[in-house]
Amino acid sequence: GGHCGGCEINQHELVLDPIAPPVTITAQQIPEIATDAAACNCQWCADGKTFVSLVDWGTLAAGNNIFYHHSYAARCMVYCDGNLVMDMSESSIGVDGVVVPLSSDCVGARTIELQGGGHCGGCAIQG
Repeated sequence: GGHCGGCEINQHELVLDPIAPPVTITAQQIPEIATDAAACNCQWCADGKTFVSLVDWGTLAAGNNIFYHHSYAARCMVYCDGNLVMDMSESSIGVDGVVVPLSSDCVGARTIELQGGGHCGGCAIQG
């Protein structure tokens, strides 16, 4: 966060498809949801990481987003069930950040990992 940007699970929640009707899981149930994956190490690097396992809760549903923080020379990589599904690089993102739809390849996933950073930057999951 801050002037460096970063990855975090924005609003600290995820929308899941469990066996029953869909539910929203927050950082109260899975603390890792609120963990930033941010770094300010080098341009286009993605050294900050966060990993969320949904195995005990269900699978990712449609309707989640990625929030790209205020960043400079930033990169954000998104893995669902270990597969790289998004690899975004931006030279500059303003202080309000930007919201990008999470890849439909993540629907049904049981794990999600973010790797983010840059000169200063990263991204977050937004339910």
